[in-house]
Amino acid sequence: MADDARYQRGRAKLKQMLGERGEQAVENIARISPDMAHYVVEFIFGDIHCRSGLDLKTREIAAVATLNNLDYVMGNVRKIIEERARLFKVLAGQPYLEAIPSQGNFILARVSDEEVGLQRVRTTVESDGILLRYFHHPYLYNFVRVTVGLPEHTDKLACALSKV
Repeated sequence: MADDARYQRGRAKLKQMLGERGEQAVENIARISPDMAHYVVEFIFGDIHCRSGLDLKTREIAAVATLNNLDYVMGNVRKIIEERARLFKVLAGQPYLEAIPSQGNFILARVSDEEVGLQRVRTTVESDGILLRYFHHPYLYNFVRVTVGLPEHTDKLACALSKV
C-alpha cells in the first residue's frame, strides 16, 4: 500500500517536472526493464524529489548554481572517481568480499565467505568506528554498501578489513 502511494506521488512529481517527456522516458526504460522504470518513478521522483525542505524552484536554483561552478564540481567528481577506484581495489583485495563495480558514489560488496560472515565483518569494522550500510532485503542480505569518502577513510577501512 505504501509503495503504491510512493509510486503515485512519483508519477505526479514526474509529470509536474518533465511533463510528457518524462512519461516517455519512463516508458522507454520500462521496455528494457519494468522494475527499473518503477524504481525510478517510486524512488527518484516519489521519494527524492518529494522530500520536504526545498521547493522545486529552490532545487532548480541549486542545479543552476552547480552548473555555474562546473570546474569546482568536476574537480570533486574526478576525486570521487579516483577514490572509488581505490576503494574498489581495497574491497576486491579482501578474500572474503566480492566487490561489484560501480559508477555511483558507493561500492556494493558481497560477503562471499560463509566462514567469515556478514556479522563478523560488521562487528570488526564497527569496532574501528566505521559504519557501513547493510540491507534486510533477501537479495541483499549478505551485502554491504560502502560510500566513497576521503582517502583517509579508505585507509581506515582497509586497516579494519585486514583484521577480519
